[in-house]
Amino acid sequence: MPDFGQDISHGPEESPGYGQPAAPADKLAFVLSGGGALGSVQVGCLQLLLEHGIFPDLIVGTSVGALNGVFLAKNPTLDGVAQLKELWLSLGPHGPFKEGRLRVMLRLFSGREHLYGNSSLRKLVYQYVGDATFESLEVPAVVVATNMETGEPAIFSQGAVEPAVLASTAIPGVFPPINIGGVEYVDGAMMSNCGLETAWNHGARRMVVIETPHVPPDKAVGILKPLSRALQVAMIRLCHREVDWFSEKCPVAFLEPEVPLEGFTFDDFSRTPDLLERGKAWTENFIQSDRGQLLRSFARNRQEERV
Repeated sequence: MPDFGQDISHGPEESPGYGQPAAPADKLAFVLSGGGALGSVQVGCLQLLLEHGIFPDLIVGTSVGALNGVFLAKNPTLDGVAQLKELWLSLGPHGPFKEGRLRVMLRLFSGREHLYGNSSLRKLVYQYVGDATFESLEVPAVVVATNMETGEPAIFSQGAVEPAVLASTAIPGVFPPINIGGVEYVDGAMMSNCGLETAWNHGARRMVVIETPHVPPDKAVGILKPLSRALQVAMIRLCHREVDWFSEKCPVAFLEPEVPLEGFTFDDFSRTPDLLERGKAWTENFIQSDRGQLLRSFARNRQEERV
């Protein structure tokens, strides 16, 4: 695994904006949100989508959605999803949060700006993407991070994948920011947890949005409960507004799996086996229900194109 430090030269792209030439009317994007350990639910959803013949032409990912998204973009098949599932199952109960509580508490009380180092996160990201570049992916992918200087979303779609994903998953206060070209970047979920605008700007005219489940604010535990409540309310409202707005411009299938999350925290990877299966079961029920009509139409269109 290369040790590139936290200073990586390749920066984000310029935003294409809304003035781009018209995209094909059937270009389908998978849009994957952040959500920490709940990203395992997305994997179950992805498995069912591919089993039903729904394949992406573009993948947009934020935070853990970037990890899942670029892995799928490398191998957008059921075999690829099976490998992604095995990777999740191999993470153990703590995922990238492997440092002992004593070290974390020392950072907290010594005034450090983050609770964890990112060596475990780097190993995890490299395990997902290796030395891949965006240009080498089988399906085009876009990773969303946040520019700490401007507060604006930063869009990565060219060059090395690893630093972009590291930036997108650098939760402020939890992991250190990633320096790319002299600019510090953090988790994309801070400003764009649901990347529908990014998908539109990259030509998507049909979208499947997979939002990770949200821990109900009254179920959050510990000293982070007030912060959890504020952040979740803001992100949920912003995501729903974005879905509503783009649903007026193009077909958008919004998947928001419902799973029991009593006592769950964002760094709890012990429930991964159960969450993988619950994501799969929820998506199967969704596709078969009246709400899944739009998704079923995506599958029929894709099959017709391949004949």
